[in-house]
Amino acid sequence: MQQDLLAALDTGHGLVLVTGPTGQGKTTAIAAALADQLCPANVVFSGDLRDVESAFRAVSLARERTVLAVLRIHRAADAFGRLRDMGIPAADVADVAHSVFTTRLLRPDAGVGATPILIHEQLVVTPAIRGLILSDADADTIHRRAIADGMRSLRQCGLDLVYMGNLQREAIFDATPED
Repeated sequence: MQQDLLAALDTGHGLVLVTGPTGQGKTTAIAAALADQLCPANVVFSGDLRDVESAFRAVSLARERTVLAVLRIHRAADAFGRLRDMGIPAADVADVAHSVFTTRLLRPDAGVGATPILIHEQLVVTPAIRGLILSDADADTIHRRAIADGMRSLRQCGLDLVYMGNLQREAIFDATPED
């Protein structure tokens, strides 16, 4: 995830969100990505978007800078509806949204003391996704379009780890939303 996040931050302007439920690796992912790298100078870390004011501030800043923010939702495609629910017009969301990452921390089969594995999905806002945001499409439609555009969902990333022998299939299905 580190390289993907750093690449998203190096775009000049736009909103980059890191999402997921509480305790599922959002802060860990951000810290790991930025620990060994210098954050591009134009990046502003806006923090947790929990209210209308913080969301409006992030969107306003994202017109001129890259804004990195955290949003507590379960999957990347839910971000656009959540921002609209906070009062951000769809046109503004579509104008500034760049990428949305969703993270999950999974415990490997090695047991309780094993280091958790971070999986993620990255939804890049393509022209097709931008059009869906503008038309107020639901999260499922946006999620399916993102997969068609090449996004690897949380479940797909987790299943890769099952095939490699690092996780049990049930752990993936319990920790990730359906595709």
